[in-house]
Amino acid sequence: QYIVQLEQELMQNLGLQVNFVHKQGGDYGAWQDIAGTYVPTTYMDTVGQGATGNPVTVYKLTSPAADRVFLQTNPDGMYMRYNGVAFQLTKRMANRWQAVFSTVLSKSSGRLGSSARFTPVTQQSSQAGTFGRETAGPNDWVNSDGLLIGDRPVVMKLQMTYRMPFNILVAGNIQHQTGRLYTRQIRVAGLGFPAAPTINMEANTGDRRVADTNLFDVRVQRSFEPKGWKVRFETFLDALNMFNAAVYESVGSSLGTSSSFGVGTRFVAPRRVQLGVKLRW
Repeated sequence: QYIVQLEQELMQNLGLQVNFVHKQGGDYGAWQDIAGTYVPTTYMDTVGQGATGNPVTVYKLTSPAADRVFLQTNPDGMYMRYNGVAFQLTKRMANRWQAVFSTVLSKSSGRLGSSARFTPVTQQSSQAGTFGRETAGPNDWVNSDGLLIGDRPVVMKLQMTYRMPFNILVAGNIQHQTGRLYTRQIRVAGLGFPAAPTINMEANTGDRRVADTNLFDVRVQRSFEPKGWKVRFETFLDALNMFNAAVYESVGSSLGTSSSFGVGTRFVAPRRVQLGVKLRW
């Protein structure tokens, strides 16, 4: 892992910071069946939504399922790579206003324990988890490389603050994030497992993603300092998700055979306004 950082003052009250981060890791854990026997077989991807008709090599268990023995080890092919560059422009508070604009462009790739049978809300993890165990055995290796769950190619934020007369402060926050990825999967029967294993029918390319996050929040705040008092009152009005963006964070199912395949779920809260008071002393 290494980080390169550059800071430069472009002009009075305006600064630029650039960071480049590279991180790589390998020999992460996974499970291997050291007693069961498997043979490769061809499955034709012709079932469900998005079926490609292409052949996919999967693995059939040919020994009794009860005889399997799993060993946690560090097999080849478990790795991660991250490359990212972050830009930040900072306008210092002057002439009543300040602003911070940041952009992160990045790519996270590899294969980890969380790279098989995941949804857009699965937590990315380098732990072995169930990767390669009873559920799917070596089928977890099929099409589980590519982008990692946490990959977000673009993250942008803009925060601005303006001081108005009469101790009124107005602030806005705009954020954009690329939606998290998911991969089309199918439960393949007839492979000798007690239950049909769920197998990726495509690599984790990031071509399928939930909706991008685009949110705009506003705060208006007014401060009161009564003469002779040792307290300060602050009233504020927050307007969250001002444009009422219908952002969904997950899908009903990643299974191509499901009627809820790719259908948005877990929507962010709609537009809402809240009023609050702070007391400082």
